[in-house]
Amino acid sequence: MNRISEVGEEAVKMGYSYIALTDHAQKLKIAGGMTLEEIEKRQREIDRINEESTGFTVLSGVELNIDNEGKVDYDEEILKRFDVAIASIHTGFGQSEE
Repeated sequence: MNRISEVGEEAVKMGYSYIALTDHAQKLKIAGGMTLEEIEKRQREIDRINEESTGFTVLSGVELNIDNEGKVDYDEEILKRFDVAIASIHTGFGQSEE
């Protein structure tokens, strides 16, 4: 697994000015879902990289699962920590169409 800084360095070589890192949220353990502790650790690394970088930004993202009740993995306070949030159905296939 590459460190975030290594991924950023490769992105700069490719001419990108930013990247977005998105990992699965906590409920989707089969895909390596992030715990709150892992989120904090990753965010500290992203913040450090962004503070040291000029002309390049790492965005913090999460891929959320929509469950049968239409709810996602994290509450609003945790979601505010991310720059990007993707929500899709991984396990909530029993929802009504409404």
